[in-house]
Amino acid sequence: MENKRILAFDTLRYILALCVLFGHTYLNLYRDGPTLVGMQNMAVDGFFILSGFLMAFSIVRTKIADENEAFLQLTLKRFKRLWPEFMFATVVILLLGMLFLQRYEIFPLIFNVFLLGQVNKIPATINGSWFISVLFFAGTFLQGILIYKKKVAVNFIIPTIVFLCFIYITVKFMHLSLHGSNYFVGDILSVGFIKGLMDIGLGMILYYITEYIGRNSLPIKEKYKPLLCKAFELFAVYLWLYSFLHGGPSKYDLLSLFAFSFIIPILALRKEFWLKFFSWKQWEKLTPTAYMLFLTHIVCLEIIRKYISYKEYPQPLVYFMVMGFCIIFAIICYHSQKWLFAKLKDILFVRNSQTSSQNIKGTR
Repeated sequence: MENKRILAFDTLRYILALCVLFGHTYLNLYRDGPTLVGMQNMAVDGFFILSGFLMAFSIVRTKIADENEAFLQLTLKRFKRLWPEFMFATVVILLLGMLFLQRYEIFPLIFNVFLLGQVNKIPATINGSWFISVLFFAGTFLQGILIYKKKVAVNFIIPTIVFLCFIYITVKFMHLSLHGSNYFVGDILSVGFIKGLMDIGLGMILYYITEYIGRNSLPIKEKYKPLLCKAFELFAVYLWLYSFLHGGPSKYDLLSLFAFSFIIPILALRKEFWLKFFSWKQWEKLTPTAYMLFLTHIVCLEIIRKYISYKEYPQPLVYFMVMGFCIIFAIICYHSQKWLFAKLKDILFVRNSQTSSQNIKGTR
């Protein structure tokens, strides 16, 4: 796998965010409509698996020899990636909740600052922030195993964790529509944490499988390889759509794990055909806002449900308008937080650096 950024991954992440938005639009606005409620849950699995894949990529590509330093730097890097948008969205949603929804609960901020919420009955300002908590803490746990145990982690520990989590979920629930309100271990830790461990670990395993395939030629005649790739890709897309579009939580949720297990390596190796549009340059203006869209869309839907008589209009038009509004709001929030944190960085670091330089010159 090349070091160059894979645009198709960014597009996949954004499309998954749109699936979450679409599914939650139904749940928040049309609960009495068709039971098309599977896709937002499966999309979260896609987020986790892709994140695990990219975590393994970062670990393998890091040039830091010391294990402790590598673990610290990679963890800090991921925290810096998640925290600014999360905290900006948290403050915005808190303010909107006060203004429009009469919600004045500030207490969760104490925990949310540390990316904690909804995984162990800790409240959260952002509905759905259990995903961020699981992504960070489950990812950090698996990252540590991968850094410190290396081959043993790849060949035994992580596959065992994935297998045990999969067995627990399939025996206990037989579906993947699990989140921060489902608990186990004395009703303290959420099942979402188990789901995250399974998916992130699966993503890490997929990375090493993809690397192996990329380095070694398959024992197949060259003329058959493109046809085989297209067949795998088409089958994966079919599984993806089938698992996303069936009605309600069911055993068919599990098909999404196989779908992403095919799609992500195909995109990583740049062997896609049917999904070629994932690499279109036009996506680049939207894809950076996927995370913010995931964080902010629920509060938009809650405000719309409370203040807009949307049921007076055709349902397809409502979906189009609501999704457009949520996308635009996410774009505004994303660029606002980028500007804000860039200004804060200038104030906190650049000026201090300039002051230090002046002090050094003054001593000469």
